[in-house]
Amino acid sequence: MTGRWLSGWLPVVLWTLLIFLLSTRPYTAYFSNLEGSSHRIFQRYLQYPVHVAEYGALALLWVRALIRHSATRQWVAWATLGAVVLTALADESIQHLVPTRSFAFRDLLMDGTGGILAVTVSRWVFPISSSRG
Repeated sequence: MTGRWLSGWLPVVLWTLLIFLLSTRPYTAYFSNLEGSSHRIFQRYLQYPVHVAEYGALALLWVRALIRHSATRQWVAWATLGAVVLTALADESIQHLVPTRSFAFRDLLMDGTGGILAVTVSRWVFPISSSRG
């Protein structure tokens, strides 16, 4: 039982902790060595795809962990989206407390988009039998 729990939930916990760790960093990009034009390129073109990918991965990890315990795919989808939104809200709240960061609704939108895309894709990544929903 412990091994099954660890294989299902440890990746969720570790990925969430990584998200929160990145939020506590005092710069606006994920990589401190980006300066000048490279930093502007990241901010302009890569920032939002990174948000979508980061939270898409989180959503897939949630689906993977929950699908083992749920009777219906619909419940897994809603629980996953709820977890993604709560994590995104906590993430942005943490950033609000960091001096050079801020709470950004656009980031929440991108995080939610990543969660929705991942839940949609999860239907093919993690198929379940029709008898389970």
